[in-house]
Amino acid sequence: MRRAALLLLLSAVSAFSEDFSLTKLQGLWTGTLNQGILNLRVAIHFDKNGTGKLDSLDQHVTGIPVTGVRVQGYRVTFRVDSVEGAFNGIVMDDGNRLDGDWYQGTALPFVLTREGVAPKIKRPQTPQPPFPYTEQDVKFSSFARNIFLDATLTIPNGPGPFPGVVLITGSGPQDRDETNLGHKPFWVIADYLARRGVVVLRADDRGTGNSTGNFNGATTRDFADDTASAVRFLRTREFVGRIGLIRH
Repeated sequence: MRRAALLLLLSAVSAFSEDFSLTKLQGLWTGTLNQGILNLRVAIHFDKNGTGKLDSLDQHVTGIPVTGVRVQGYRVTFRVDSVEGAFNGIVMDDGNRLDGDWYQGTALPFVLTREGVAPKIKRPQTPQPPFPYTEQDVKFSSFARNIFLDATLTIPNGPGPFPGVVLITGSGPQDRDETNLGHKPFWVIADYLARRGVVVLRADDRGTGNSTGNFNGATTRDFADDTASAVRFLRTREFVGRIGLIRH
């Protein structure tokens, strides 16, 4: 009886999955990878070319290439080479569920279900309107020739004068919010200071975002010039008094 039931189940899966294909796999699939003490939510968007993109939602990493996507009968396999991972599973629930295993050093059960949209990541620290200050998009020239830095100037409400600060990014090309894995620490800092009566100037690094120039060919002196030009710009604002620097 148990053997007959197993054969019946496999026949049902095979009968459904005969016409499953890469085309039917297209779209967004989500699942949770249980790694014992850590559960990682994953979203994968498959395209029609046998590739896709994987987002690790809780690690705030997006756009990881998915390759080697294959559909053979009721079986679906794919690889994520950058993390040395792979999936091997079968199609279930009218083509809306993939039951299988995730291989990355060891095998872990992994279920993916078809979704319409990826779940949103909650980042409560990200500033939300209404804001008790004014934000201006500004652009100023660096001391270097033909380089213009695009920036945001955050101005507290009131007559001033206010103390002002320039936010200076850390290593590597950074935008004005110092965006990293979906977090925007410089925006959080600017919001905090502006609510306490401090003018904040934060700019895209040269060659990054909307700023011109070449980041990779720049020296420490070039970055110092960019910072000095930001201070010079703040000095032209009549509502700014003392000026300080904040460096990450």
